[in-house]
Amino acid sequence: MKNRNYSLDFMKFFCITAIVCIHLAPFSGSKLGIIINTLCRVALPLIFICSGYLFLSKFSKEHSKKYFYKMLKFFIISNILYLVLLIFINILFHNGIRSTIYYYFSNLKIIDFYYGDGMIEFHLWYLTAMVLIVPILYFTVKYNLINKMLILSGILNILGIFIYNSGHLKNNRDVIFFALFYCTLGMYLKIKEEIIREKLKHKINWIYILFILLFTLTSLMERFVYDSVFIKTGDVYISTIPLSILIFVLCITKIKEKDNILCKVGRKSFGIYVVHIGVINVFNIFLYKVGMLQITLTTIWQIIGTPIILILSLISYNILIFINDKIIGSIENKIINKRYIVD
Repeated sequence: MKNRNYSLDFMKFFCITAIVCIHLAPFSGSKLGIIINTLCRVALPLIFICSGYLFLSKFSKEHSKKYFYKMLKFFIISNILYLVLLIFINILFHNGIRSTIYYYFSNLKIIDFYYGDGMIEFHLWYLTAMVLIVPILYFTVKYNLINKMLILSGILNILGIFIYNSGHLKNNRDVIFFALFYCTLGMYLKIKEEIIREKLKHKINWIYILFILLFTLTSLMERFVYDSVFIKTGDVYISTIPLSILIFVLCITKIKEKDNILCKVGRKSFGIYVVHIGVINVFNIFLYKVGMLQITLTTIWQIIGTPIILILSLISYNILIFINDKIIGSIENKIINKRYIVD
């Protein structure tokens, strides 16, 4: 049995930390805030690359179906949970349940699910993306079109960067222009994995790390150029392509064989991603209710806010898993056993 590469889990820990950091926006409005935000932007492309890589690693018709239905289930459940959270928040502020539900559905648009816009929590666009992308990836692999899809999606990605920053694309949460390319890139890197390892086994050195730092610097340069020249604030960069490739190749070349706490958290990055916006919202409302919301403006919170929300999100996700496994699971087993006895 092939040993697990904990490097990917390790990478996912830093990716989910970076994503939480983006959404908390520490030092927002300052140059330091812009730099932090820009440095963290490589996180989601790496997650998509990892998704494509693992999809091809386990590829089969059966696995593709299971993966698709898993993403669809999370898509439905997550949107329901965030609707319940919205109702709960409105109750706290003395708004009626009926009026909240009516407002939600009367303002809901199908396109909101695609972009994570309107009544849909913005980060849930990732689930929409995976629901739409899995069938595309399946047929891409089935008909041996990975190379062609990589070229096509790469062109769309670069076009998307300029279309978005010129103000002609609703936002950068786009399946076709952004997510598809990085998922396809992950599959391509899986195909070339052995060749990459053979060619780079003696070349992962300070020069390689220097290239990572170089493209990190060019990402920062792109950000400031986009901010000064284009309409939209730059969130996506051409430099992210080589930067994400270099980081991911480092992970699959320098295999980490020992597990640790960071890897364990990384393995739960998907769940943390789904719940962390809810945790941020509830945390801010709690602070508001106790008259301590101003604490989020302090320097100390800008520093410790991300790890605190990350820990609270991990705890929240584990609670949801416990409820699903222990409570809902036991109810389902009882129903099945009763049917078995009757039969």
